[in-house]
Amino acid sequence: MKVILIQPPRKYWPYLNEGDNYILPLWMPCLAAICLQKKYQIICIDCMSQKIGWNSLSKILAKEKPDVVGVSESHSLYIEEGLHLVKLIKKISPQTKVIAGGGHYSNQYKFLLPKYPIDFIVIGEGEHTFDELLTAIENNQKNYSSIKGITYLENNNIVVTNPRPLIENLDELPFPAYHLMPMDRYGTSKYLFSPGGITISHSRGCLHRCSFCSWWPQMAERTINDGKEKLTPKWRSKSVTRTITEIEYLINNFNKKFFIFVDGTWNIDSEWNLQFSEQIIKKNLDIKWFSFVRADCLQRDEKNGTLKKMVTAGLAHICVGIEHSNPKTLESFSKVNSSFEMTKKTLDIFHKHYPQVFLQGTFIIGHKNESQESLDILSRQVKKLKLDFPAFHALTPVPGTEIYEQMLQDKKIEVTDFGKYDWNTPIMGSDYLSREELAYNIYLLYKRTISCWWFLKGIFSPYKYKRNLYIWWVMVTIKVFLSDIKRNFFSNKDNKSFKLVIPKWYNT
Repeated sequence: MKVILIQPPRKYWPYLNEGDNYILPLWMPCLAAICLQKKYQIICIDCMSQKIGWNSLSKILAKEKPDVVGVSESHSLYIEEGLHLVKLIKKISPQTKVIAGGGHYSNQYKFLLPKYPIDFIVIGEGEHTFDELLTAIENNQKNYSSIKGITYLENNNIVVTNPRPLIENLDELPFPAYHLMPMDRYGTSKYLFSPGGITISHSRGCLHRCSFCSWWPQMAERTINDGKEKLTPKWRSKSVTRTITEIEYLINNFNKKFFIFVDGTWNIDSEWNLQFSEQIIKKNLDIKWFSFVRADCLQRDEKNGTLKKMVTAGLAHICVGIEHSNPKTLESFSKVNSSFEMTKKTLDIFHKHYPQVFLQGTFIIGHKNESQESLDILSRQVKKLKLDFPAFHALTPVPGTEIYEQMLQDKKIEVTDFGKYDWNTPIMGSDYLSREELAYNIYLLYKRTISCWWFLKGIFSPYKYKRNLYIWWVMVTIKVFLSDIKRNFFSNKDNKSFKLVIPKWYNT
C-alpha cells in the first residue's frame, strides 16, 4: 500500500521570512515511522521546505495515485489550504482515502465532514489510531466503528467512535523517520534558531486548561460521561534516554545544533529537567535549545539548582506566556499559578544570573474587559520586565478553545474567515475598544518596545545568539511595518489583517 503524507503549499506568516518558515513539521516523521513499521511505501512531501507549488503537487499526485494521503492542520489560519489539498486529492485520484488529523480537523469535524471529501478524521493523538486505520483500509474493512478515536461520514450521518486512550509510554513510539524528510532544508536561517535549527519534542499535553489555548485539548484525556465528551488535561514525557538518543541522531546524521522544543510546556517535571541537563553536560553535546516554559516552574528549578544546569546544557532562548498584567484578565484566561509580579521575579533571576539567555514573553490583547486604561497600564508594566522581545498578540479564539465557544455564544467574533487569523490582527473588539482601536494599541505597544536603545542594547550584547536575535527581530519588524504602512493598515477599509505572504513558487 502506498501512503503519502503532505503539508501543502502555504502562504506564510509575515513576521517570518521563507527560511524561518521552513521548520520540520514533526507530525510527518512520526506518522511516517508507523508506515515503515507496517512496510508500506511511504512518501513525505513538505511543500514549504521543498518549494513545491500547487501545480507541481498536482502532477505528483497524478503520477503516484496513492492509496492513502495523510494531512494535518492544527493552525486555523492554514485550514483553507488544507481543505484545498483535500479537494485536489479527490479530484486527481478519487479512489485515494484521505485521513485528516490535527487540532483544527479534530475540533471542526461536524462542519468539515459534510462539506469536504475527507474519508476519516483522527481525533486527538494520532499514531495508534493511524496505525489501525491503515490496516483496516488495506484489508478493505467495511465497518470502522471499532476503531477508537476517529470520525467519518456514513450514509450522510456523522459517526464518532469511542475516544482513544492516550499513549502512556511515549518511548514505545517508533523513532521518527527523519531520513524521509528534506533535512537539509530546515534550520537554514542565518539568525533565528541558528545554526541548524530543528523541531523536536520530549512531552505531550499540559496540566492546565487555559481558555485561549488549543494545544492542551488536542492531547487531553478524552472520556464520555452521560453521552458528553469530557477533556482532562494530562502531561506525559519521553524518557531522558530516548530524548537524548533523538538529539544525538540529529546531530550525527544531519548536523543539527539548535533544538526547537515544541512542547506546550517544556519544564513541568523538575527531575526530568535535571537529568536531561546532566546528560547533555556529561556527553559534552555542543547544542543550544529553545523552549516554551512556565515562570513558576523556572522559579522552582532555580531554587533547587536545576535551572543553572539547564543553562549550562544549552538553554539559550525561552518563551514565557505572560499574557497580561491585569490579574482579572489572567483569571478569566484560567491562567493558574501565574501573576505579573511572579513572572517579573522569575525574569529578574535571568537578568542577574543568566544574562546569556534570550527572554521572550507573549501577551494577549483584547479580552472583553480590555480598555484604554488597562492597555496603558500594561504598556508601563512591560517595560519593567526588561524582556529581549515582548510579543503582543490579538486575542484570537480558535476552534477547540473554551473562549471560542464563549465568544461564539456571545456573538463577539466579527471575522469568521480563518485565513485572516494571524494572531496580530484583532478579529473582534472588546466591550470598550473597537477592532481598529485594539489594532492601533498593538502597534503602539510595539513602537514603545522596538526603539533605538532596545536595538543598541541587544546588538552590543556579549552573547552571539542574543545579537543575532536582535538583528533578526529588527529586520522582520521593519519589513512588517513597512508593508503595513504601504497597505494603509489603519484605514477604514475592511481588510485589516497583516496578510499572509504568498511565496513566489506558490502556484508553480
